[in-house]
Amino acid sequence: MRSPSWFGIPEASGNHRVARKRRLLTVSLSVVLFALCGPVFGQSDAITVTVSRNVDLPPDGIYFSLAVATDPDLSLDQVLQASQALGLSAQNLTSVTLQQYGPSSSQTRLAYAFDLTVPFSSFKETNDKLAAVRRTMAANTPPMDLQVYSIAVSPSETARDQARQGLLSSLFENARQRADQLAKAAEVTLGGIVGVSEAWANAGGYPYYGPFGGPIGPTTLKTAFSLTVRYAVK
Repeated sequence: MRSPSWFGIPEASGNHRVARKRRLLTVSLSVVLFALCGPVFGQSDAITVTVSRNVDLPPDGIYFSLAVATDPDLSLDQVLQASQALGLSAQNLTSVTLQQYGPSSSQTRLAYAFDLTVPFSSFKETNDKLAAVRRTMAANTPPMDLQVYSIAVSPSETARDQARQGLLSSLFENARQRADQLAKAAEVTLGGIVGVSEAWANAGGYPYYGPFGGPIGPTTLKTAFSLTVRYAVK
C-alpha cells in the first residue's frame, strides 16, 4: 500500500522522510526570507536621516478665532461690510455653518467663522475694535452677533522664517554627520544629496485664551524645525 503523501509528494519512510521534510522546510524558509529582505535590498542605494532643532521664538503674533452669526439670507459680502473695521476678507473665512438657535427647526442662523492675525503690539487696539464692531452689529437690523472663540499667542511668520533661515546650514551639517556615521557602520561610501524635505511644528503647542478666561493649554513658544535629507551611497 502506498504511504500517504505530504503536499502531493509520496511519503518515504525513516531517514528519507525526515530529510525530505527538512528540504521542503528549508525551501519554504528561503522564500520567506527572500520576501522579507527584498524591499530592504531595493532601498540600499540611499541613506535617509532626519534632524531637528527646537527654538524659542518671540510671541509677536496674536491669532483670533471669530464667528459672525446672522440671518440666513445675508451674504458674505454683507458680513464683511459690517466688519470692515477689523480688515476681514474672504481669505480669512474658514467655514460657514447653519445653526439652530431656538426650539423651532425654522429658527436658524448662518455662522461665518474667520481667523484674524495681528501683531502682538496691536492686541489692545484690535480688542477695542472687536468690542466696537460687536456693538454696531448688535444694533443693526437684522442684528449680527460677533463671537470670539479663542485668542492664541504665537510667533509670526516673519519670526519663524528668520529662524528657519538661520538654522538651515547647521541642520544640513548635522544631517551629514549622522549620515556619515551610518555609512561607515554599513561599510558604504556616502554620496551626494538626492532628496530634501523640511517641516516645522509647535513643540508642545502655543498658549491660547478661551472666552471664559485663560490661558488654556501649554504656555511654551518653542518651535521645532526638522530637516530630512536623503543621500546616495556607493
